Amino acid sequence: MLYSKIADLKKSVKVDMAKRTKPVEFYEFLGTLKGRRCFVAVLGSPDPDGMASAWAVSMIARSLGIDLPIFGFEVISRPDNMEFLRLLKVPMTMVRDPEILQGYDGFIAVDRQNPWLPKDVKNPPPLLGHIDHHQKSPTGAVFSDVRQNVGSTSTILTQYLEDLKEHLDTNADAFRRLCTALMVGIRTDTDGLLRANSQDFSAAAFLARHTDTDFMYGIMKKPVGERFLDSLRSVLNTMKRTPYLCVAYAGQVAREARDTLGQCTDFLLHSEGVRTVVVFGLIDGDVVGSMRTMDPALDPYPFLVSAFQKHLSTELNAGGRRFAGGFQFEIENLFDAPDVSEEEIYQKVFDILLTRAHRRYVMQKSRSRS
Repeated sequence: MLYSKIADLKKSVKVDMAKRTKPVEFYEFLGTLKGRRCFVAVLGSPDPDGMASAWAVSMIARSLGIDLPIFGFEVISRPDNMEFLRLLKVPMTMVRDPEILQGYDGFIAVDRQNPWLPKDVKNPPPLLGHIDHHQKSPTGAVFSDVRQNVGSTSTILTQYLEDLKEHLDTNADAFRRLCTALMVGIRTDTDGLLRANSQDFSAAAFLARHTDTDFMYGIMKKPVGERFLDSLRSVLNTMKRTPYLCVAYAGQVAREARDTLGQCTDFLLHSEGVRTVVVFGLIDGDVVGSMRTMDPALDPYPFLVSAFQKHLSTELNAGGRRFAGGFQFEIENLFDAPDVSEEEIYQKVFDILLTRAHRRYVMQKSRSRS
């Protein structure tokens, strides 16, 4: 039975049961995984917040005698994220052959609104745990801690570490590297702490005592790569600006260069007069896009769903949090015709986004006049 080992775990993990309910629930949940073969999944393009959070889950589990390997599924393309993985020695294994997941009893997903394994994983194991800071979506996970009121998933996992620190070797090199990873995760997802709130700052204060600043500098100052510059050329040539939205097309993007979409979006957001940006490209037959905004009244996830869903033949794969979002769908789900040109594809996506933005702009102007 799934919860049969909770009593034994409560004896081995002494925490204040009234202090933080979610960490206590998490420890109890981990106890149910003893004797089971499970893993932690970093889904989508691995970024510091996702990788650091997965590492924290794995390290906490190890302190309880549970082995939870970390599996990633997308190629890392950003130079700073590759440096993050290399310098901090994050123990993540990239899944090349989905067959290696056969025989696992379940998995925990972190930092992902749509926490499902890739389509090429046949007979996927069940989702058992879900920890995230994006907009909440029904998953059926046994354990769930999804909070939009924090700036990063790393913030949530740092709170878990604080509660369990007496059971961890805080002087170990691995703990120092993990704390550095979590600090980078918080920084990247809060725009260098500019969008951080009190919980993020409190977590950062705990991590600061164990962070290696030399590693952080090496990661944060890593220069951009050639792939980003290639995508940026296309983006600058196709960019269209309206009073409400800036949209740009990055062209055909290699799967291993997927992260350049987010990099280009961040770059355009610093343009004068731009408050909301969407950059999209074509990746292996899919339309993939990234969204950023500085408008506190705009929620990226509902905006993307309202823009695309009525045009698609299947449910939109989208996610979002405050000030950021992303989407992905197969080209064939947007068009009835079997063969469409690249120009038709990007013009259609441009029209969908700009029409939705114009409608919102008109609604806002109407409200201001009334």
